[in-house]
Amino acid sequence: MNNNKKSPVRGSRAFTLLEILAAIAILSVIAINLLYSLSEQHRGTTDIVNKVIAANFAKDVIDYMKSLPYSDVDNSFNGVETFVSSEKFKDLPPLREPFKREIEIIEFKNKPLVAGSDQKINYKLIKVNVSFDKNINSKVNLIATLMVEKFSK
Repeated sequence: MNNNKKSPVRGSRAFTLLEILAAIAILSVIAINLLYSLSEQHRGTTDIVNKVIAANFAKDVIDYMKSLPYSDVDNSFNGVETFVSSEKFKDLPPLREPFKREIEIIEFKNKPLVAGSDQKINYKLIKVNVSFDKNINSKVNLIATLMVEKFSK
């Protein structure tokens, strides 16, 4: 065997172990930041989608109550409705898990039409909160005024 030949490794320029480890460390930091960013993006998108769905669930109730006669909307609608179908809202699409709907009807009687006016009105306020998670930002609140019952002097 001829020992005069140069070793192919000695003469060539190759990456050292230290350079390879440094490159792996840099790529790891980039990959971790990229994965974290994708995770946060997914969480944000999911939150936005849930808020839109929650707003639709709340709007369904408000529109349904506005279609009822004024006298039929009373405080019997007050309470919390979960994804189990409620008899009161059988005509509406049912809630699905994890959404929860809280409804409050507030009635105002003989309130002045405008400040200092002799005209009085009766009206009802519908307040709907739809929550979908235990986070503070996981709630949608919609408030609507139901039709006015009557004007009186």
